[in-house]
Amino acid sequence: MESSTEKKTDTLTDDDVARYLRNHPGFFLKHEDLLAEIKLSQDTGKAVSLTERQVSILRERNMEMRSRLSGLLENAQRNDVLFEKTKALVLALVEAKRADELSDIFCTHLTRNFDIDAAGLVVFGNPVVSNSRLRVTSEAEA
Repeated sequence: MESSTEKKTDTLTDDDVARYLRNHPGFFLKHEDLLAEIKLSQDTGKAVSLTERQVSILRERNMEMRSRLSGLLENAQRNDVLFEKTKALVLALVEAKRADELSDIFCTHLTRNFDIDAAGLVVFGNPVVSNSRLRVTSEAEA
């Protein structure tokens, strides 16, 4: 025998749902988003009512707008990640004291954070310092 404190594990029937909605007439006022998903048809034979057609069009547009919004949100998330990587790069570059250190930081960030296979930096000036990632060359030579 099932005690009164145990929850019912049976699935809801159509009658259960109908009884609940009759007893809670303001249900859809609190859950307006569900109204957009409910499909109601009018018994008009083969003809389609104007209201039914308008609702159908609005549903299609709603789905399209949700899809576009989802795309925009995904793009915004990618942009946020890119912004954070760029900010980290700029902050690291500001800390560099020498040209070769700046070159190493720049190239390391590009290859690790921006998925670039190889990077190098060419600086125009007096060719004093050079390493594998930093090349200083004169403007005439460039």
